[in-house]
Amino acid sequence: MEKIDVRRLTFGAYMKLFCISGVSAGAIAGILLLISGLLGGQATATIGNTTFTGPLAGIIGFFLGPLLLGVAMAWFALLMYWPFRLFVKIFRGVTFTAFAGDDAVPARQADASVRESDEA
Repeated sequence: MEKIDVRRLTFGAYMKLFCISGVSAGAIAGILLLISGLLGGQATATIGNTTFTGPLAGIIGFFLGPLLLGVAMAWFALLMYWPFRLFVKIFRGVTFTAFAGDDAVPARQADASVRESDEA
């Protein structure tokens, strides 16, 4: 495990983090709704005045879940970026713990290997 200290996070990185989180949560919800609809559970999807039930609701939820939660998290990130920056400034950073795979190359080594390959 590697600890990452964040003292400043760009707006684009913050938006990307929230959008990926929303799409991932929507994918899980969509898969659960699809399974529920295919197995005959109480799956319903309402679009406007039309309500779908059963397997069709599961398929609609499977496709629209990630889209809708991704958009919702994007709006939430727009509202929460400046309070997050204030929080980071007050507490002098935030520490995250990251899991790096065996094939992960630290940033300094990656930069050095790029420079070496450019020289060759």
